[in-house]
Amino acid sequence: MGAQIDTSRAPLGVRAALALVQAVAASDDRVERHYLEVKGDLDLTKKNDIAKIAKFILGAANRLPAVASAAFEGYGVMIIGVVPGEIRGVPPIEVLDIDKIVSQYLGVAGPHWDLVRVPVKGSNNEVLVILVDPPRDGQDPFPCRKEGDNLFNGRIYVRADGETREAKAEELDLLLRRGKYQPAAEVAFEVEILGLARPVQIDHEKTIEAYIARTKSCLLDALPKPEPEPEVKPVHLSRGFDAPGAVLRASAAEMMQEMGKRAGFPSLGMSVLGSDPEKRTETQYHASIERWEGRVREKWGDAPDILAGYALKGVAVRVSNATKIFFHKVEARVHLDGDVRGILWRDGSLPLKDLDLDLPTPPRAWGPVPRSPFNPYMSGQPQYASPSIALPYRSPLDWNNSGSVDLTLDVGDLRPRQTFTPDDDELILVLPPTAQGEVHGTWEITARDHNEIYTGEIGVKIGAPLDLTGAVREFFELD
Repeated sequence: MGAQIDTSRAPLGVRAALALVQAVAASDDRVERHYLEVKGDLDLTKKNDIAKIAKFILGAANRLPAVASAAFEGYGVMIIGVVPGEIRGVPPIEVLDIDKIVSQYLGVAGPHWDLVRVPVKGSNNEVLVILVDPPRDGQDPFPCRKEGDNLFNGRIYVRADGETREAKAEELDLLLRRGKYQPAAEVAFEVEILGLARPVQIDHEKTIEAYIARTKSCLLDALPKPEPEPEVKPVHLSRGFDAPGAVLRASAAEMMQEMGKRAGFPSLGMSVLGSDPEKRTETQYHASIERWEGRVREKWGDAPDILAGYALKGVAVRVSNATKIFFHKVEARVHLDGDVRGILWRDGSLPLKDLDLDLPTPPRAWGPVPRSPFNPYMSGQPQYASPSIALPYRSPLDWNNSGSVDLTLDVGDLRPRQTFTPDDDELILVLPPTAQGEVHGTWEITARDHNEIYTGEIGVKIGAPLDLTGAVREFFELD
């Protein structure tokens, strides 16, 4: 069969066309396929021979795109001036002279074509390589628009292997279907995360360990200690109420009178009935302190994130629709890689002392329990809590931490060229203290009535580290 023909690329330039011409000359008639026709004896001074070029152009343009794409990048190629074993060429001719005749068969809206000239060595002749543009979905069949040699006005011609002929009924059906094909509109979504991910650090020795140690020390110091019999002297509550042992030496009525005065209600002190003695044993007291410490350590894992939720700004997930398409019930999912986690944003306008770190309250210090309306430990008095009101608001953003972060944003309807950004920046992204650079991730979008899953990549910049040690020490009043 001769030289191997390279059909992987279209012969759009002189060098590629020359290589194809040489390969065709070294082959035989079997090289002709639906994508290639070879003519060695066309007389381009005759209209009927030029009409053969028009017939090939019509046939190559009336192929199906999937078939045409198998060779020459979808182009149809006709070589004029080559016979097996010889490159003859044809006398030079202007493209305009060919086009004047070809265009009568193709019409103004006919298929596009071009040619490449390949010089013939040792001759004034040249080989013409006709190139027909690849067919596309959405193109109607191209009919012949003029009577000619083996051409009829209004007929549809197709290019088959080794021949150009009239279309059969099934082939015409496929071409009509090609014309009705509506390519899917290009969808261009953009998903961004507005804001920064922040590294967070805390010195546990200077915070939670120091808080536990100080609290335990205060609780243990409240236990009674053996001491010599004190000299009995009058007690002056106005000066000595806060002194060690004053509570034991003063009467219950006097103590509550003093407490009422300090609270601004002097008359309340007169209604006090006394105090209840300490009912716990020292062993029980020690056990309650140990239980409290265990619960604090258990709950402390969440406390730094709660505090960071008060201190940091949240991020927002923004989704943009850059097309003219209206999407219904859009849902965006974002996956962020790496050691990043999401925490809940909290109202940072509260004073530091009023923040709720959700830590257990220490046990009551050792000692008698005064009976008073001010006493939270008073027995027999019901405690009332304010009724909670469930808010109907449901955030469109949901997330979960699983070694990284997965976000789901309920966008709802997204109009053409519209951008959706949630009103609440309730998500905060935090990282280990050594993190730097950028958090990388991916996103995907789905919408009702669209079977496609649209995907892309996303990045979040990393801000300056936040050291919470000072804030925690201030909260616990450790300084």
